[in-house]
Amino acid sequence: MKHTNIVLLGAKRSVLAFNKATGERLWSARLSSSAMSDDFVSVIADETKVYAHSGGKMHCLDLFSGQMLWQDGLSGYGHGVASLAIPGLEQSGLPPIHACQAASGRRGCGQHHRVRQANSSPRLHCMQYVLIIHEVADYAAWKRVFDGAAAMRKTAGERSYQVLKFDTDPNRVVHFSAWTSTADARAFFESPRLIQIRIEAGVKAPEFIYLDQLEAGSL
Repeated sequence: MKHTNIVLLGAKRSVLAFNKATGERLWSARLSSSAMSDDFVSVIADETKVYAHSGGKMHCLDLFSGQMLWQDGLSGYGHGVASLAIPGLEQSGLPPIHACQAASGRRGCGQHHRVRQANSSPRLHCMQYVLIIHEVADYAAWKRVFDGAAAMRKTAGERSYQVLKFDTDPNRVVHFSAWTSTADARAFFESPRLIQIRIEAGVKAPEFIYLDQLEAGSL
């Protein structure tokens, strides 16, 4: 399983991992913490490891099995809520998966804390997008192939999509989609299998634009 297909939950002094697509629980791990501490868990992950803080202790677990790799009692740093960051995570081309939100701070606090990566502003996970402009021989034929590849697209990392058309040409189609990472999107769209599928769907000279989200809002 790819690391981008895993979602993590920190709760009640435990970390749980789920299959993002099916909701299947993959593993759960109980964290050691002081009896004086509350149940809150801060958690973040890279492509192979999970890092979690609970009750004044830091833990490192294997992302795919939940096996405890190491822990540190953090003597002298108390038992409060902690924030976590992995410097260089995005710069390495890895999506900032499972970026931890200290969603409620201490009980009743109601504050939201965002993860800060090194040299960046505090923020939530920013999506990556792909905009593809197709000229297709026949829209209905292309759409059948497009719909038939839905499961394949989801497994590869596509999270949502829109299909649009030029107002002057029904066979000039735009596929706009959100992805777990641009690396996943490139690997999928530039694979030999997808090149063949586009040929079978009657796509002519597609234009690919890979995008990182800077900001989102509504007016």
